[in-house]
Amino acid sequence: SFSGSHGHAHCDALNLTYWAGGRELVSDLGYTHTIYRRFATSSASHNLVIVDEQDTSTGGSRLPWNGEMRVWEPDGELAQVVSVNQPGMAPGTSRYQRTVVLVSRPDAPAYVVDLFDVEGGAQHDWLLRGNADADQTATSPLPMAALEHSLLGPGREMVPYINEGGGSTVAIGAENANVPVEEGQETQYNVYGLLRDLRHVATDGDFTATFAFEEDGPPLTVIVLGAPGGEYFLATAPSIRRTNEDSSKVDDFLQPVIVARRTGAAPLSSRFASVLWPGEADAPQVTALRAGGEIVGVEVRHGGLRDLVIAPVELPFGPMAIDGTEIITDAPLTVIRMAGDAPIAAQATGGTLLRIGGREITLRPELTATVTACIGGYADGSPELTIEGDLPADLPLAGRPVLVEHADGRFSLLQAERLEIRDGAQVLVCAQPPDFTVEGNTTSCHYYPVAEIEGRPTLRIQPLTTWTAE
Repeated sequence: SFSGSHGHAHCDALNLTYWAGGRELVSDLGYTHTIYRRFATSSASHNLVIVDEQDTSTGGSRLPWNGEMRVWEPDGELAQVVSVNQPGMAPGTSRYQRTVVLVSRPDAPAYVVDLFDVEGGAQHDWLLRGNADADQTATSPLPMAALEHSLLGPGREMVPYINEGGGSTVAIGAENANVPVEEGQETQYNVYGLLRDLRHVATDGDFTATFAFEEDGPPLTVIVLGAPGGEYFLATAPSIRRTNEDSSKVDDFLQPVIVARRTGAAPLSSRFASVLWPGEADAPQVTALRAGGEIVGVEVRHGGLRDLVIAPVELPFGPMAIDGTEIITDAPLTVIRMAGDAPIAAQATGGTLLRIGGREITLRPELTATVTACIGGYADGSPELTIEGDLPADLPLAGRPVLVEHADGRFSLLQAERLEIRDGAQVLVCAQPPDFTVEGNTTSCHYYPVAEIEGRPTLRIQPLTTWTAE
């Protein structure tokens, strides 16, 4: 999820769902109407990072798109990628950033590399939940201790929910979750009371757990790279979809949940690096890739192959050498597949240089331009945008994503087809009309939230470079 409130007001900033092998393996509960509705709309029922036990923001109509689309790569044959930063969507954060890489496998479903970066607060909880439509178990090879309390912690009890209302954060000891919080009252993130049946382990090392269907369906193995002081929980939570909106059954159906916790002095900085591996095949070996000691990606070894997924937290300002390898890149996203020590395929989005041993691959850097004129609207608009910029005439544009950033911070997404020169002006022809019109120095947004913005939008095109061994 990367938007604000468009009538959809769940606290689900950068939420992730995942299908593989014909089944939903990582679920979002969706819309439900029971006494646990507040839980279903809270961050605690989604797959994201919760900071300091507070819901993420739902945005708003004034500026529903806060943040930056860093990389959008839907066309890679080796991997497809989206990377988004939404600072402030989790309260008190200066970075709230997720990079999701869907990596292809020969003759098997694609797997996911998930890199979630958070700065701010003092407690970060990364949550991932299994299927919401069938019974599943969650197991880990690590010895885990059973806990008698919920994720609220020892000595805390959940304040009861009595209808679809109530708060996700409530006063401790309130009669029910609908009672308003008064100034000075001590509160708790009440929805954590529904993450129960806890098992816990503390380790600096990696954590592995598997969601397995009790009947038919592919298992999902989840590998989370370790961090100093890491804590991990396996829990159950209400799988409300299966109740058919009958509140008397909200505790009858459960789904497994993984919680990875990082704590430290504020502002805490965390990178949750994980791999979601579907199917019966042996789980891969996953290790961190580092540059200058900082984690910039992961290496995934499987079936005689090595996949190196490189996605630094910050966009590189120059060539970045990967520790312990002969790889140098300055692209925001690089994926390299190797058979043993020999590279067999690679792709990079943006950047200028990729060096793999003695092989140097020239990349195409990100391109920018200003939209000076266009007529938007899906019914009466034109797919042609007049632009000012330095887009090279030989740039392969067909099907490439166009990221449009407006002067007030909101964004639009388009798909390019070709670049034309008309009377000395550059015209970018897209697959569909934009959702905005530019006249003079004013941009008019045609659809919710309708607005007029002073200033012209800029667009970014991130060329994709691919390479395969001969």
